[in-house]
Amino acid sequence: MASEASLRRLQRWYSALLRLYPMQYREHFAEPMEQTFKDLLRERVAEKRELFGFTVWLFVDTLAGTVRENIAGMTKTKRALARVMLVTASVLLVPVVAMQFSDEWQWDLPDFVFLGALLVGAGFTYELIVWKRETVAYRAAVGVAVVAALLLVVVNGAVGIIGDPGGANLMYIGVLAVAVIGTLIARLQPIGMARAAFATALAQIAVAVVALVLGLGAEGPIWPWDVVRGTGIFAILWLGSALLFRRSAPTSSPARVRTLLITLLALTLGAPAVGAQTGAPDIERLDEIAGAAVREDRVVGLVAAVVRANDVILMNAYGRADIESDLPMGTDVMFEVGSIAKQFTAAAILQLRDAGRLSLDDEIVRWLPELGTSGRSVTLRRLLSHTSGIHNFTETPEFESNYFTPGPSRDSAFSLIQLEPFQFPAGRAQAYSNSGFWLLGLIVERASGMKFEDYLREHVFEPLGMTRSMYCDTSADVPRRARGYRMLNGEARPAPTMFYTWVFAPGAVCSTAEDLVTWLQALHGGRFLSGASYAEMTTPATLADGTELQYGMGIKVGEDVRGLRYIGHGGSAPGFRADATWYPDGQLAVIVLANSGPANLDPAELGGALAREVLGMPHPASTTFPGDPGPLVGTYRQVMGGNDGSFVLDVTATSDGLAFSRNGSRPAPLRWAGGLKFYATPTLTLTFRRTDGTTGPPTELRGDAAGNHFILERQ
Repeated sequence: MASEASLRRLQRWYSALLRLYPMQYREHFAEPMEQTFKDLLRERVAEKRELFGFTVWLFVDTLAGTVRENIAGMTKTKRALARVMLVTASVLLVPVVAMQFSDEWQWDLPDFVFLGALLVGAGFTYELIVWKRETVAYRAAVGVAVVAALLLVVVNGAVGIIGDPGGANLMYIGVLAVAVIGTLIARLQPIGMARAAFATALAQIAVAVVALVLGLGAEGPIWPWDVVRGTGIFAILWLGSALLFRRSAPTSSPARVRTLLITLLALTLGAPAVGAQTGAPDIERLDEIAGAAVREDRVVGLVAAVVRANDVILMNAYGRADIESDLPMGTDVMFEVGSIAKQFTAAAILQLRDAGRLSLDDEIVRWLPELGTSGRSVTLRRLLSHTSGIHNFTETPEFESNYFTPGPSRDSAFSLIQLEPFQFPAGRAQAYSNSGFWLLGLIVERASGMKFEDYLREHVFEPLGMTRSMYCDTSADVPRRARGYRMLNGEARPAPTMFYTWVFAPGAVCSTAEDLVTWLQALHGGRFLSGASYAEMTTPATLADGTELQYGMGIKVGEDVRGLRYIGHGGSAPGFRADATWYPDGQLAVIVLANSGPANLDPAELGGALAREVLGMPHPASTTFPGDPGPLVGTYRQVMGGNDGSFVLDVTATSDGLAFSRNGSRPAPLRWAGGLKFYATPTLTLTFRRTDGTTGPPTELRGDAAGNHFILERQ
């Protein structure tokens, strides 16, 4: 009787097989097919009926369906069909011409039909595998592998690779089976495809050795040179394909010969850890991490993307985009992404600076003379880094009572910003301020002479091909748009609809995971801003006293507790949570979008987990402070910065090291980061400082939450 673990394994394999279907097909049928497969398995187990043959039949039938649907989809693409037909016709012309000049070429119609069918099959196989793959190395790798498989079939069909039309050919069918099965297991990912090609080369050599040792040539002696020559050609093709796959992979290493030897040795010994040795990401593990929140009913739907260059390591959708419409989640579903919009607003300001329309050191009153600053000096640079001291008007009751109604005008929101006093002098601290980015949106309009939404469309979205991104308009009829939900005890309830008139530049962008990957790659790949502007945007800003922040311009810039450097931003809206982050050390884009809130899932935490799974963890998660904790112990009260009002942090010493508690809450451990800096959470740092220059106990504590930098004084 099958164990529970075996059933789960079969379900994972079946889910992997379903990913071979075209995206449009998966969005409508994958989930019910998975559920049907699961129900059928459990039904047969409960009835104690035979499982192996039934499962094989289901897998074969589903595989046939993937081929059928992909071919049906491809025939709609005239270029792919034309390429296949052109290559087939060109190759078939060779024997036609040869027959005119040589009596040795005598082909009948069945010969042309046989070769034509093989060429069409090989061509469609190539087109299916490289579908949406743009790297030259990957396409070349597939081409070499397909040529090897085609030649193997042709040669064996004609004379047999080692002169035996019988038993040896049956073994060579096994070589092709290794290639096909390896491709399915690899799910077309470069590292997996490389391992599959290595395994095929090994199978090719093993078959030749077996044939030679057993003497399978029934029609005369087998000459070792013929075996070596024939097998060597194909082994070289398979190994060449493997190395090309390795070259196209994000973890490609210059030491390819060493990698080849290690991989072949591991395959020979049956080692299961080849992926770990080559640095290949574990796709199943990533899928398990990304989909956990949906499986646990913490969110209704989620999309996760992990992309490096042209290698899509993970691009999966889970759950539902809209329960009421029964719309499955898809990677092209549009989300309200909240404060991720700040990246676009900051980039728009920097674009205008590059065009000579404004300066980052312009006073805001130059562009907004009607704004009352009480004589304070506030520059655009300070607005971009949340260090202006302007209060966050989205925290006020007036704002919260109006963004769910379509009536209030943008002017009324502007007047609300003017009512509140400054929190602190510009540059003295940092407090996350939607008000500052709201004002930057107005400045974009006045400097460009365009409406903000038009500027984003014409200067950001359209040039980058972000066809599924827009200034949010919840009243517009947008196909495949997610609906936001609030989760309560596992039950999803529709979240109220937000109207974006008041929200404006700080958070009024709607986008998809696919488009946000495009954005991150363009921004960090030097295809959007000048080098100087990009450097300023992604360099940590500083306070007036020189303190470096974990924030650049509209974007968080820091290093998490595990040592991974990140550049990104999260966002939220009623019923939505989102994060879009770039990991520069691995040139990795990670996107997490969820249509449930408010606190069922932390997209940044999930994105960080996915990134660490791919890139590794540079240093341990927890390190104990090696010095004397006594001078650090004490009570610290917030005096400036942040948006949480006044609070108290108590720092205590425990048997496991230092700990902190906020306003008397349960103590949590502090992880030492070096010097007098500690991590309170994966991204919140606490740094002790001696403001009077002495070597005694610290007199000040600085907290930095990547957007809020608060100052606490020792009591």
